[in-house]
Amino acid sequence: MADYNGWTNYETWVVNLWLTNEPATYDDLTAIAKRNEESYIKADRLQEYVASLNEEILDKAGLATDLLGNALAQVNWREIVENHEND
Repeated sequence: MADYNGWTNYETWVVNLWLTNEPATYDDLTAIAKRNEESYIKADRLQEYVASLNEEILDKAGLATDLLGNALAQVNWREIVENHEND
């Protein structure tokens, strides 16, 4: 059941928004989503990709790290990749 603007939650919606807002991240997202793999594997790849984009924050200890880590843990990564499999 969709809960925020047609997405599972705010965190999923905002990650999708940011990934689709720039050509480079959109291209990377669709490349991951179109891989010939199971959705859960693509979801893991996408989660790792987004973490790599935020390494500077996630590699440090602090409030921002804790908040970002918690928000990213709420993301429905599978929903994002399945939404872009046919882009």
